Amino acid sequence: MTYRVLYQKLRPTRFSAVVGQPHVVRTLTNQLRTNRPNHAYLFCGTRGTGKTTCAKIFAKAVNCTDRGEDGEPCGVCESCMAIESGRSVNAVEIDAASNNGVDNVRDIREELRFAPVEGSYKVYIIDEVHMLSSGAFNALLKTLEEPPAHVIFILATTDPQKIPATILSRCQRFDFRRVTPGEIAGALTGYIAGEGLEADVGALSYIARAADGSMRDALSILDRCAALYYGERLTEQMVQNVMGAADRRVFFELAGAVAARDCAKALDVAGAAFASGLDAGLFAADFALHLRDLLVIMSVGGGSAFENARPDISPDRAAALAAQAADFSRGELLRLIDIFTAVSGQIRYAQSERLALEVGCIKACNPPPAAGPPDEAGGADQKFHKDPESAALQALEKRLRKLESALESGALRPAPAAGAGEGSGPPAAPAPKKIQKAAPKAAAPEKPAPTPDELRRALHSAADSFNPFYRTMLKTLKPVPSGGGALVFAAPDAVTAANLNSILDSVTAAMKALGFDQPIKFVTEAADAAGHKHEPARETGRQISIADFTNSGFEDIIEIV
Repeated sequence: MTYRVLYQKLRPTRFSAVVGQPHVVRTLTNQLRTNRPNHAYLFCGTRGTGKTTCAKIFAKAVNCTDRGEDGEPCGVCESCMAIESGRSVNAVEIDAASNNGVDNVRDIREELRFAPVEGSYKVYIIDEVHMLSSGAFNALLKTLEEPPAHVIFILATTDPQKIPATILSRCQRFDFRRVTPGEIAGALTGYIAGEGLEADVGALSYIARAADGSMRDALSILDRCAALYYGERLTEQMVQNVMGAADRRVFFELAGAVAARDCAKALDVAGAAFASGLDAGLFAADFALHLRDLLVIMSVGGGSAFENARPDISPDRAAALAAQAADFSRGELLRLIDIFTAVSGQIRYAQSERLALEVGCIKACNPPPAAGPPDEAGGADQKFHKDPESAALQALEKRLRKLESALESGALRPAPAAGAGEGSGPPAAPAPKKIQKAAPKAAAPEKPAPTPDELRRALHSAADSFNPFYRTMLKTLKPVPSGGGALVFAAPDAVTAANLNSILDSVTAAMKALGFDQPIKFVTEAADAAGHKHEPARETGRQISIADFTNSGFEDIIEIV
């Protein structure tokens, strides 16, 4: 007989065997007991939490010919056995990752017209439904809203955020939570007894923590351990060897080196772990979890409070953690957790895993110098993790040190006692201070008006920053005397004046850079000869020159026209 891996062999076939999802199981069994199943379900959750398993059990239950009063399928009728073996046409499982097009949804819609061959319902289980294309989702909308009475849709996904709201509103949603380490360890205890395996409690606890809430991952790790150590009793050290993880004593040793600021020892510990073939990223992540345990036991204390927070830790290890936590401050532990959490993520993309791990150890042993008062010691890594009580004490100590140094240097003298001095009467009032009025500031001398030659030279210098077209026109201008405070220049004709008015702001800025802050106006020589008032030439109805195309976009030219 072909061997089946544990997560396939031990997949639950009844709702009562599902681990860690009581809210989902209770709701589904109540619907089955009252014969009120919904037409569409959405199962959301991380990998290995039982989404597809619950979907298959539900498909068996709605078609079971001898369903129990508790809503459980019998598992022995023809319909249950056909669905369990995957040969039933009433339970169709579709992988949306590889069947995500509109044509695939159209095929489903064509099949919906036919009633189930046996049983009451035709159940479509669409796994990883978030991988469907937008067109496939739109094709599924109407069918999902009003399917035939004999059809039930069960959509499973690990990423519900990618599913359109129109699909979400048509389904009854169930969120599958991560399975806790205690629930995984308890389930593994029952599984190994049935499989004829033996394992220590520490080994099962380590597997449960390494599974990260996934029952399937836990069974996969157990399968690997059973294959490597076949016929032996599994220990925690064996599981660590299979996973490439370090012994917990290494983390106590590394934490002690960091607490003592012994950078050489910390590098030796990290180098030995790397040389032994341990996974550097897993080593950094496990050490961050060790620091997390120190922080938890420091925050909640030992005893029952810590046992409730970390029930998977033995009393001996809890005592060792409490002893080592006394070597750190809360802010220091938070800084170290930040460092090694970042290292565990960086190692994945680093060219040298050992380099990233050693840099993290050096940072841990060398905290950044204080950038301000003592309550801010620890630098940027600690500024958001300051202990309020220790910060207040450090601030008070700083003020006392300042006061003592001021008294010792004589900069601060104690106030005389009451009644001290020759007389016994009240002290004389201090003489009023004379208030001296500040002398008025002398007015700054007015700047003399520039001469026409100075204006001409300045304008020629400013013209050099423009293109040849405008440069030529600017150099034809003549300064005109004006008593209004503005700098007036006469152009040979109205066209020149109008073109120069289009760059008036640029000319003003160029002249200002040369020391002329007065406003600038352009007029024509004819107007000046006739004795008319100097007014700038108007742009209304002006001709468009080649300069407009040189210095403006075509959109601007259209606006001018």
